[in-house]
Formats: sequence, structure tokens, C-alpha cells
Amino acid sequence: MVPRKKKKIIIIVSVILVLVMIIGIFTYLYLTTDMFRSNQTLFAKYLMQAGTFLDNTSQNQPTEMNEVLAQNKYTSSTKIKAEYVQDMNTSAESKENSINEAEINIDGKIDKANKYEYRNIRLSHNTEELAGVETLKTKETTGLRLRRIKQFVSTKEEEIDSVAEKTGITPEQLNKLTNFFEPTDFSQLFAFSEEEKQIIGQTYWGIIAQNTNKEAYEKQTNYSISINGKPTDTDVYSVKLTKEKYNDLVIKLLEKLSTDELLLGKLDKIEEQINQINVSQKAEDMQSIKEQVVEMIQKKMKTIQDTNIGEEETKISIYENNHKTVRISIETNTEKITVDLYNNQTAIKIDFNDTESSTMKENTIIFEKNTQSNAQNMVFRYQKNENGKQVKLLELTVDQKMEQSKINNTYQFTYGIPENKISITANQYINIVNQFEDPAQFTKENQINLNELNKENATSIMDALKENIKEQTQMIQSKIKMDDINTILKKLGLVKEDIIQTEKPSEVTEAERNRFNSSFTFFIGQELSADNIKQMLEVAKESFKDAEIIIEGDREDRKELTEIKLHIKRNTQNEEKRQEVIETISSDKNKNKKYDITMNYDEETKLINFIDIKVRK
Repeated sequence: MVPRKKKKIIIIVSVILVLVMIIGIFTYLYLTTDMFRSNQTLFAKYLMQAGTFLDNTSQNQPTEMNEVLAQNKYTSSTKIKAEYVQDMNTSAESKENSINEAEINIDGKIDKANKYEYRNIRLSHNTEELAGVETLKTKETTGLRLRRIKQFVSTKEEEIDSVAEKTGITPEQLNKLTNFFEPTDFSQLFAFSEEEKQIIGQTYWGIIAQNTNKEAYEKQTNYSISINGKPTDTDVYSVKLTKEKYNDLVIKLLEKLSTDELLLGKLDKIEEQINQINVSQKAEDMQSIKEQVVEMIQKKMKTIQDTNIGEEETKISIYENNHKTVRISIETNTEKITVDLYNNQTAIKIDFNDTESSTMKENTIIFEKNTQSNAQNMVFRYQKNENGKQVKLLELTVDQKMEQSKINNTYQFTYGIPENKISITANQYINIVNQFEDPAQFTKENQINLNELNKENATSIMDALKENIKEQTQMIQSKIKMDDINTILKKLGLVKEDIIQTEKPSEVTEAERNRFNSSFTFFIGQELSADNIKQMLEVAKESFKDAEIIIEGDREDRKELTEIKLHIKRNTQNEEKRQEVIETISSDKNKNKKYDITMNYDEETKLINFIDIKVRK
């Protein structure tokens, strides 16, 4: 027989064990399920869980592909083309514009492990090359070689300050040039640490909790909805607020957001990355991205405060399936916003519906990202519909795939409104190689090192580069019409007026003017031969805008060449018309004639713009 004292101990121990088991079971159920939690707590849990979408999309990367590119030599070939279609699906549909005939080609040889990068970038129009630049970066030196210049202009990174002093270009601008092709992963700028996520969640949920009553939260079970076209059973946690209480809550959240450095600081980092590749000087009075966002928030707060009247209800609902947030919705009497999360929270669809207007308006944003170790597909789409018809589309797609030693990447951007659409496509082909064929290298013969020049010579070299860039720009504008760009922007509804001025003459230095004019003035004179004219036409090859060939005579057999008027413009080509002039003066009828040549000058630039060739009688 067990003594009474021991029996009491056994009973007490048994009770304690049972209590521990019960507490353990309840703790397990509390931690792993939603039992015993209030509707308000669960609302908060699934609301904050939606933030994992940013984690999933920013951290999923094609790791195998990235590792291969980081550890191996590879060559790359990229072609970028634009296609603009005007007046689609009408009798006036057209693709005829100078933009569609332009193409950018980028060939590269990259060895990241050994810090070697070479790229050859060319802009062409109908296979005619208009502009080009080569860049070469090694462990110590960075250089570039512009079209028609035989040597790389280079600098050593550790001596960039001395180069800046010699050339008058700031170290910041030189750094931007040397880092222009460094890849930037903007998605990582939105990544938050676990501690940061806890702070954000506690901060903003604290504001929501303080401004809503626990009793206002409701739960609905086994509610069926459609997510990405699939029927889904959910539990719904919702709260209803009057318009005034909802707007007060939004204002308090916006007030905190306007001073939240943890979130707004991300905008500073984004601007920092943009500034690293933006070689233009930022205006002193230009607002930062963060300042612009804060100003937008403050304007939104003012708008809400001015219209914060009414007793209409706003309903906020969180839908969960298998303990994962699948939908968030906000409904008022005038609009409904729905946010769907799917594909294991790596995809999102946001719908904005105007329920007040007689016109059914719907704005949809979709972001989907599917990542494997050797492939990735990403789609971002914004679509605006009115009465079921698409009135605007903006889409970006990325397809990346690796097979053995080859990687194919396709990037496409599309923007369209009814009857007008532009698409820009970049196709990149990468080959993993053991060694490069004929790799570009810096040598004494093919480079000018700015570090080794005195200030006068360094400045002279930089002036020559600037002049070359200006000439390439003018060559581009001679083929890719600025009027076409203005038309496209206006047709797509992006601007109302021309934003590119085409009539304003470019500034010309005295040295440029003398060099250009002297190449023609040599031919001014009388009784010049046809061979002299051909020589002048060869000089004018890249400054030939147009020509008028004047033939006079009252009868066909009496018609004679009397005059040729040449229209001259720098960095302009009209090879077809130039050849017609050459054929005319080379004909049996004209090859032995003599010619008198005079020239006129543009009033603004003082450049020769007209050459008159008269047949001597």
C-alpha cells in the first residue's frame, strides 16, 4: 500500500504533467495554427505576411546562371531594335519611320573573375553605321575609343583625381563613365533584414491597432474566391470603418511614412545607383527622389483632409488559404482595390476598379516571376481598360535560359494605346569560352593615357573627344529624324507638344568652322573640269543633303545641263542623290564641259550650306 504522503506527490506530479501536456498542446496549436488568436491579431498576421512577396521576388535569382557568368569567360552579342506601329488595324497602318530602321549592336568579351571587360557598341541605320564606341576595362585601367579614332583614351582608376584636375571633368563624372556598364540589381535595394521587417510591421500595425477597435474585426470561414483563375477556399478577416475613421487612419499612416527613414532611405539608395551611371550634371534646385515622394505624400494628405466628410463605410479584408495570405481588398462606395498573391507569393495582381463612374474603369498591375537555377521568366504588366476595352498597355518581359555553355536572354518593353504601339526588344546571346579570340588589350600604340599627359594636352584630347561625340550626334540626327521621335511621343499620348527642337542650330567653334569651310573653299573658281567637281563631291560625301540638277532646252535633242545646286549640311548623307550628280557630270555629254563654282554660308553658323555649280558658256 502506497503511503498517503507519496500518493499526494504522485497525484501532484501527475496533475503537473497533464498541465504541461495541455500547455504544450495549446502552445503548439497557438504557434502553428490560428486557434485562440483574436480576429484583430490574425488580421495583423496575414496583413504583414504580404510583405514576404518582396523577399520572394528580390531574393530568387537564377543562381546557376549567375555563378557561371561570374566564374567563366564569355562572349556576348546583343541586338536592340524598336518597332513603332501607327494607326494599327486601319487602312493607314504604317511602320514607316526612321526609328524602325535603327539598330544597336553590342558585342562583348567578359571575364569577371579577372576583371576584364571589352564592349563594342554601334548604332546603325539600314546597315549604315552612324555612331560607335569601344570600352575596355582591366584591373587597373579603363578606356574608351570612339568611332574613327584609332586610339583608346584611358585612365588608371587610382589616379582619377589627377586626370580630373587636368581635364576639368569632375572625379564624380569620370567615375560614372568608368562604371557605366557595371550591372545594378535594383531589386536588392528593396530587401529588408529580419530586424527591419519587425520594426516596420510593429510600427505600422501599431498605428492601425491604436485607431481601430478589436470588436470591429470579423471572420468569415470557407469563403470561395478565384485567384489567378483558380477557385480557392479562404478564411476572411475584415474590418469596417466609416469614411472619416478610415481617412484619419490613412493620414496617420502617411504622416509616419513621410518621416520614416527606414523606408524613405531606400529611395536615397536608388538615386545613388542612378547617379552612378548618369553622367549629366544634376541641377542644384532639382528635388531628390525622396523629396518628391514626400511632397506627393503631403499633397495626398491635404486632399484627404479637404474631403474627409461622410459616413460611408470602407471595408478592408484579408483572405488566407492554408495560412498564407492570398488576397487583400479595400472597398468603398466609389472604388475597390484588390491585391492577389499567388504562385507561392512570387506573383502579384493589383486591380483598381472605379465603381462610381458610369464608365467602367479598371487599372490592373501584374508582376510574375518564375525562377529556376538555370532559367528565369519575369513579366510586369500595367493595363487600363474602359468598358472592357484596353486603352493603355505597358509591359516588360524578361526571358533567360541556359543550356550547357549557351545563355539566351530576351528583354522586351511594350507601350501602347489604341491604334499606336511601340516595342523595344533586346536579344542577347552569350557563349561560355575557354579563351577569347583576339582579345582587345591596351598597348603603347593603341592608347593615350591621360595620366601621362600634361594639363594642356589632356584638355586638348578631351576637347577632341567632345567634338567627335558632337559629330556622331549630328550623324545620328541626319538619319534618325527628331520629327519622327516627336510624332511617336505625341501619337502615344506621352507629350502634347514637340519636346525635341529640330530647328535650333548647334553651336560651332571657330576651329570647326574653319576646318569645314576650308575643305570646300579650295574648289571655288572658274573653268573647273568634271574631275574637279568629282573631287569636291568626294569631299562632300558626309555633308551632302540634297541637289537640284537643272537641264534646260526647248526640245529634247537641245536639252543641256546648265546648273547644279548642292545643299550642304554637316554629318548628313544622301548617297543616292550624290551618285546621280556624279553620273550626270560623267556622261559623254558633260564630261568635257567647264564649270564655275560659287558658295553661300548659313547666317547662323557661318558654315557653307550651298554650292552653285554653273556650266560655263
